[in-house]
Amino acid sequence: MRKIVVTLGIAVFTIIGMQSCKEGSKETKTTTEAKEEVQASEDAANYQINTVNSNIKWLGQSIATKHHGIINFKSGELTVKDGKLEAGSFIADMNTIKSEDEADESIAKKLDEHLKAEEIFDVAKYPDSKFTITSVKPLEGDYNTELEGNLEIKGTSKNVKVKANVTIEGNNIIVKTEKFTINRQDFNITYSNGNPQDKLIKDLFDMEVELHGTK
Repeated sequence: MRKIVVTLGIAVFTIIGMQSCKEGSKETKTTTEAKEEVQASEDAANYQINTVNSNIKWLGQSIATKHHGIINFKSGELTVKDGKLEAGSFIADMNTIKSEDEADESIAKKLDEHLKAEEIFDVAKYPDSKFTITSVKPLEGDYNTELEGNLEIKGTSKNVKVKANVTIEGNNIIVKTEKFTINRQDFNITYSNGNPQDKLIKDLFDMEVELHGTK
């Protein structure tokens, strides 16, 4: 019984964070319909995402347990004009979903394979997740930028706003988002299309994105 609960516990949580929203540390992000992406200026500088140093951290929970891990990026590009982030998009490789808290490697492998299976993320059909910037606004406080963009998971695209720290120094750019929470139901992330066991899994999961780019 424990193995079943553990398997279900991580199965639905992709993308991405560090701490349960139920603990009250963050509010759940409200998603809206996808919007038109920002078009980069012709004279903007292009920065390619370093897929080795960039990743997504995620955390998800069932009624009995919680698990966390990472997802790597396949590609991505950010554009900068007049020293400020202007536009960009980046693609996560869903085949790289990996849990990091299970000490038994054989169990961890089975859990990761379960995440990728047709009954959860169906990475054979939906190998990529994507975020495309639709708006960039300056902020004051702990984070210097508000990023609004279309987040696409399992072919479903929704617009979401997240805070981030953007650092641009010479040929390098670093973008680190806040730890934010979204509702998996917004992206049709359900266990076997709504199997009753899906109720064992909490709808909210956490994400945190870190991007390193080079001109």
